[in-house]
Amino acid sequence: MMRLFTIAILFCTILSCKNKSETDSELKTDTTTKDITLDATQIANQLDTSVISKHIKTDKDTIILPFQYSLDFGGGIYKFSWQLCDLMIDSDSLNYSHYSLKNNIPYKGFSSFEGNIHLVNTLDSNAVTTQKFKHSNKEFYKKIYYADDESIICKTSRNVIAVLSFKYLRDKKSFAIFFKENHTVGFEASEEELIDLAISQLRLAKNIFKEYTPKDLHDWNTYKNSLSQLESKVYKKIFTKFNTSLDSIGKDAVFTPRTDGNQALISTIKLGNEGTKLWQEISKLTNKNITNFSFSGNTELFEQIGFLLSRINTMQVEFINDDAIILKKKDEYSKQTEYIVMNRQVINNNDILFFTGSNYNYDSIFSKEMAYFYLNLFNNYNDL
Repeated sequence: MMRLFTIAILFCTILSCKNKSETDSELKTDTTTKDITLDATQIANQLDTSVISKHIKTDKDTIILPFQYSLDFGGGIYKFSWQLCDLMIDSDSLNYSHYSLKNNIPYKGFSSFEGNIHLVNTLDSNAVTTQKFKHSNKEFYKKIYYADDESIICKTSRNVIAVLSFKYLRDKKSFAIFFKENHTVGFEASEEELIDLAISQLRLAKNIFKEYTPKDLHDWNTYKNSLSQLESKVYKKIFTKFNTSLDSIGKDAVFTPRTDGNQALISTIKLGNEGTKLWQEISKLTNKNITNFSFSGNTELFEQIGFLLSRINTMQVEFINDDAIILKKKDEYSKQTEYIVMNRQVINNNDILFFTGSNYNYDSIFSKEMAYFYLNLFNNYNDL
């Protein structure tokens, strides 16, 4: 379905409140909320946090994104114009293009959309600056939480935490603009969590056109430390549901704790005879193509793992050890690679098999970096 975003109205609406004087590095809150203070050093440390990233090649660019993000190619018509300082951003202009971003950790419950990177061709490298923004957009914001030469985190006139990043790309002769308002529609979040989220989004925006640096995909601390508080909360809730339900799960039964948005990110099987047999057959797979993998045991149990049931039956082992396996397969039409992660553990004297997705496998994994995140998560979920 085509999506029509009339963003001109949005920007006109949010430019409606008077400016107040704040120090850039100091965060203030309304007197009705808990006082929160942040200093520039604290924010700088968060922005410099090491992140496991992936690089995506498009027709024009190489995009660097954190492991949990992807480009959204779902289509859509973006009609808007925005005068940002001395830069006119017009979706109808031949000088304009954009990338839509998707967060595959559903902290918002119902939506994965995480803003756009707007690219605007211009020879004026000073068209957008922090000082110009502050003076020409005083009605845009109520508070400045943080500002540097290329970005601002603020509270808008609508009391929404927002991120604005602007970077002039000299090799492309264009501005890369990222703007995101973090509305709490469909989910709950404290001001502290929303500011933490904004810093994570700003870190993404600052690194999207930098050189790709590979990281160790087995480094749990790097994964963990780059999660926002809201992203981490998603998995804390999932594993809390698992822990409280463990005793009531039957042998060879599948339990899928849902997220607040009803997504099935992780499922578990309390292994009985059939579950153990299934794991034994899967764990015998080797690093080669496997055609028409089928389970010789209980068909009903096998059918609870959607990844194994899809029309694509040629799989390959990405990673395997005594307790875990990552399988992958490539769609011959879309050329997209899909992953599943499985991990066997003994928890409170129960033999448990974790796996990503569910019987429908709607919430699939489409990057190696995200697959290794789950591999690390299964072994470290008590350390979130």
